[in-house]
Amino acid sequence: MAKSSVGGSMVWSRLDWHTPVFLNLPGAADPEPILAVDEASEFLANRWPAEKTAAYWEAANLCRRCIHGQVGPLEARDALVAAAEEAGIHMAA
Repeated sequence: MAKSSVGGSMVWSRLDWHTPVFLNLPGAADPEPILAVDEASEFLANRWPAEKTAAYWEAANLCRRCIHGQVGPLEARDALVAAAEEAGIHMAA
């Protein structure tokens, strides 16, 4: 889960991104928001709409490593953005 409410205030998980990645996927009416590393990992594993290039595998690897505490979430986020750019997947602002 990206965030939860504790005592009326929002608490961010250590795997959340404070700036979501919005992917404009083929055939989708609205951009797909990716809010956290676990969502990115699931998206890469199960819903990636493009060829699985070296940048894709790097993003998938960094997401797994982040989940296991080996790298930070921003490194995984940057890798997802790089994979999307390489695949020609447009990102919404």
